[in-house]
Amino acid sequence: MEFRIGDEVKLIREGGLSYFGVGVGVHGRIVGFEDECVKVLFDGKESSLFCEYEDIEKVGDKVKIRIRYLDGAKRLEKIAKGNWIDCYAYEDIFIPEGSYGIISLGFAMELPEGYEAHLAPRSSTFKKWGVIQTNSVGVIDNSYAGNEDVWGYPVYCLLGKDEIKEVTGRTVKGTWFRKGDKIAQFRIMEIQPTIEFEEVDDLGNETRGGWGSTGSR
Repeated sequence: MEFRIGDEVKLIREGGLSYFGVGVGVHGRIVGFEDECVKVLFDGKESSLFCEYEDIEKVGDKVKIRIRYLDGAKRLEKIAKGNWIDCYAYEDIFIPEGSYGIISLGFAMELPEGYEAHLAPRSSTFKKWGVIQTNSVGVIDNSYAGNEDVWGYPVYCLLGKDEIKEVTGRTVKGTWFRKGDKIAQFRIMEIQPTIEFEEVDDLGNETRGGWGSTGSR
């Protein structure tokens, strides 16, 4: 996020270099920069220095996202608790146990330039429906922005919660998703900067080890 002298900001988390007794949520104004840190003046007090930009945010600095809903789709909203936005099933669909399916979420979206979205299960998704997201985390970039680029939630049913009877009389175990079920969540993230790989013969660092090298307890 780009800051300028005169911007109104507020403290959104504890941390940083020095706060001089300023609490989370208090507003201030940027009065200067020192090295790579931001100097903020709160209520005429001595300015605080923020070297972690994630500690502050601009007041009224919102990102607008254009969204196109399918007919009858549940509207998305940003709730006060948490930073992720819930997504809802657009249709009734039955996923048999041991099978894969894509559940429509009922909207297409134009993400802002320079951002991508991460789609993930909610903490209760497996408990309620016995499914896992097949790609663990979905990554949607801002080129996926056409009217027909409807978001979907790919799942595999591991533990069916329901049963249906086929016309043959055979009982099939699986899970029903009903239209409006809160099944997934997403957030937007800034895309990573341009990366250039520099090939070397020696990284010059001590080998830490991996795959459980720090112990199990």
